[in-house]
Amino acid sequence: MALTHKIIVIGFATGMLFSSALSFASPAHTSQNKNDNTPALNTALSLADAVKVALADNPSLASMAARAEAMAAIPPQVGTLPDPKLSLNALNLP
Repeated sequence: MALTHKIIVIGFATGMLFSSALSFASPAHTSQNKNDNTPALNTALSLADAVKVALADNPSLASMAARAEAMAAIPPQVGTLPDPKLSLNALNLP
């Protein structure tokens, strides 16, 4: 068996060992990160509750709300005067 084949076999065995160790590990953060908006798993979800959960946990809607707040903070420029411009017309005569 060549050296490259031994390295491949060792790498494969290490990967299998690591993946099996990860599959038996239990997530420790599941009880800490429970969202208050989501109902318990053993209860039926009504349409109003489903819409509430979907609207509360949608990152796209949260970014659009933040963008709307930022746009509302910009002062309106409808009644302002245009920027002044200076022009100079000169002829280059000999």
